[in-house]
Amino acid sequence: MEHRKILDDLFNAYTMIGRGNYVSIYDVLGNMFRFSPAFVELFGLEGEYISGDNINWENFVHPEDRFIYTRTRKNLLSGEAKGYDLNFRMRLKDGTYANMRHIGSTIFDADGKPEFIGGVMINEG
Repeated sequence: MEHRKILDDLFNAYTMIGRGNYVSIYDVLGNMFRFSPAFVELFGLEGEYISGDNINWENFVHPEDRFIYTRTRKNLLSGEAKGYDLNFRMRLKDGTYANMRHIGSTIFDADGKPEFIGGVMINEG
């Protein structure tokens, strides 16, 4: 099955269980993100689909929270971590920061390597 279709199917599944919260799915192999329209609007992103090469998340994460964010992301991409439940501040499109909780999991391929990382983000600010 084509990666874009799998990405969209996973996005729809996460959206259903996300109950109106912000959803993001990362296709590790295709290096492509998919975001809910509300997520795009909140952070001022360029669209629902963004190449991993075109976004630097560290620019969105508050400087005091970057270490834990970066370490968790590294552990997810390496396959060391299977899921996450993070609280950190993210910069909104107006330049202010909101307290966010990002909960998600990794979907592995047949070889046990991360294929998709998906989650739900809750604005707790």
